[in-house]
Amino acid sequence: MVDWEELVRREGSAVWRTIQQLVRNQADADECFQETWVDAFQLSTRQAVNNWPALLKRLAIARAVDRVRKRFRRTRREDPIEISTVLSSEANPREQAETVELATALSWALAQIPARQAELFCLHELEDWSYLEIAGHFSMSTSAVGVLLHRARRKLQALLASTLQRHA
Repeated sequence: MVDWEELVRREGSAVWRTIQQLVRNQADADECFQETWVDAFQLSTRQAVNNWPALLKRLAIARAVDRVRKRFRRTRREDPIEISTVLSSEANPREQAETVELATALSWALAQIPARQAELFCLHELEDWSYLEIAGHFSMSTSAVGVLLHRARRKLQALLASTLQRHA
């Protein structure tokens, strides 16, 4: 029997950070967070879960990528800047603006590539999963992981280059 309260207490902040990195919007992050836990519960009723942190991050990234994809298809415009980013004292305003612009561009680019490629890219680049960890979690070879990551990087580079060129 899963102690959900303990699991949320132990893994909730990591799940939240993973989602927030990608969606960058409070309302969307809240919904993705809830959807991640509902998905985890539903999955746990069908099969045993051996690695909760890995499963939760994978589900969180999948939900966040889906949300970003839907948002960009629906609105086709940039998100408003979160007030917490603006009020941060860690960087000067120019650095903050550049960070927001790059994060928005990356979110948009991730929404344009196939979902599996976006998910693997996020797990590898944002969550520091190794090829071996990804391969084991998705039941695929490390070579297949490498190919998908290479395709994702190539597509993201092209998308980001064209996006950033238009804004230059």
